Amino acid sequence: MQFAHYIFDWGGTLMVDFPDARGPMCAWEQVAAVEGARETLVALHREAGCYLATNAQDSKESDIIKALERVGLADHIDRVFCFENVGYRKPSLDFFNTILAAIEASPSRTVMVGDSLDTDVAGALAAGLHGIWYNPTGLEGELKGVGVIRSLVELTAPSR
Repeated sequence: MQFAHYIFDWGGTLMVDFPDARGPMCAWEQVAAVEGARETLVALHREAGCYLATNAQDSKESDIIKALERVGLADHIDRVFCFENVGYRKPSLDFFNTILAAIEASPSRTVMVGDSLDTDVAGALAAGLHGIWYNPTGLEGELKGVGVIRSLVELTAPSR
């Protein structure tokens, strides 16, 4: 594990984003962690900071924490960043720079893991972070210098 800080997108990366569900995720009838999310966070959190950064429009920071608690992920996330407490949205440079300042992290030791190549990963790269595209369905696309994973547990592989 080469990074000191892992920043994860929320819906579609750590938790399943049910397309028909409305309102804050914590109030959805059904919530679920993405396969491998818990074990990946447990392993990474032993040696690195783990954070969540989302553009979610329906959920405030407290809502996000409640949703994470429902699926057993909250204890493995050091801090949640959203529009409510950052004031910017991905892929804005200000979004990523605000987070880096808050966690006192160097971009060279920080990676953004997300399911959106354009919003999560390209935004992180523009701010000097590393980027890993979580692409479980094998969508077409690429971005120079970006790692691609099909499963979150790949983040815990010795070569990462």
